Amino acid sequence: MFRPRHANVAKSTVYRWWKSKGALVMDACTHTVVTRVPEPDTGTVAGDPTSFISDLYRISAYPLRGKALRGLMAEAQLDPAFAEHFRQWVQSRRAVVTRMLSSPQSTATNYQPT
Repeated sequence: MFRPRHANVAKSTVYRWWKSKGALVMDACTHTVVTRVPEPDTGTVAGDPTSFISDLYRISAYPLRGKALRGLMAEAQLDPAFAEHFRQWVQSRRAVVTRMLSSPQSTATNYQPT
């Protein structure tokens, strides 16, 4: 559990940056996911989604991470304020996939069968 005193800051300082515990948790999740599952740029149409999905499966191989994600999903169903933070987080990951699929490389006009 995050405790402001461990970071040598006042609780009021923490809440200047994050308006709620939910916002803090989802910001930490965003940082972790972006670090561990970055937006791929392999230079190939097939390589980017392959890299992205491989990273996702690598991360999900740890049962505690899956349990944490299920807990976040449950909390989002119970707390409307947290749900908005969770929705933004999910949308940020969807945006990565959208960019991969809508890149100029992946358009039908550039498709070259192998």
